[in-house]
Amino acid sequence: MRTTILVTCALAACVGAPRSHPLPRNDATGHREVVAVAGCELPPEWNVGEILAGAVVTERPETMHPRLLAWHEIEDDRPLRIDEALVLYEMAGGYGLTHVYRHPVDDRDRHWHEYMVYDAGSFEGHHGYDHRPTPAELDAFLAATWWRFTPEQDYRLLGSGVWADAWIAAFGKAPWHAYPR
Repeated sequence: MRTTILVTCALAACVGAPRSHPLPRNDATGHREVVAVAGCELPPEWNVGEILAGAVVTERPETMHPRLLAWHEIEDDRPLRIDEALVLYEMAGGYGLTHVYRHPVDDRDRHWHEYMVYDAGSFEGHHGYDHRPTPAELDAFLAATWWRFTPEQDYRLLGSGVWADAWIAAFGKAPWHAYPR
């Protein structure tokens, strides 16, 4: 039986807030899952302020209104661990979607930053809009940034979450993507 936690606090209240308490892990899979109606509960070593700072594409982050849409932790057998988050933000002049990541066990790459693939011309780690992105534009961005709601081959999903309230506020409807249960 997978452990599911319902989170009820608002994302805005999380920025700069203390880190969350550890989530229980499922005994069979080791997977942590959050089904959130808004976004405070993250793995204990994650900090919303640090994630959002990695998504900043402006010199004035105080003018941004970010929403954390989804997150996951994956790991392979090397072990290579990757933490990823999907951020939508509103700022003067438009909106942006950013895919951020970090390698939390690598001292050289522990900080959150935009996901980039230098040898793939079609890859996008960030996309800006002069309007609120539509659901179809979000889906196009997810494809362009290689965001998956299931782990890639050879990777295990250690934890994941999708923030329903953030999706509803951003797109006017409940999430149409989810992680496997």
